[in-house]
Amino acid sequence: MYTRIAEFQSTSKVNCDMIIAFFQNVMIPRNIKNGQLSCEVFKVSDTTGFVIS
Repeated sequence: MYTRIAEFQSTSKVNCDMIIAFFQNVMIPRNIKNGQLSCEVFKVSDTTGFVIS
């Protein structure tokens, strides 16, 4: 078992919100369906965040 930490950075607040929505509505459910145990998205600032899975 391992942990993956991915940082992301966007050019605007709206773009960052879109990335987070994509992770929460598309990527995380698909990954959990395929066997991933858990995943969390953290927003650090208006344009930066990271995903721990």
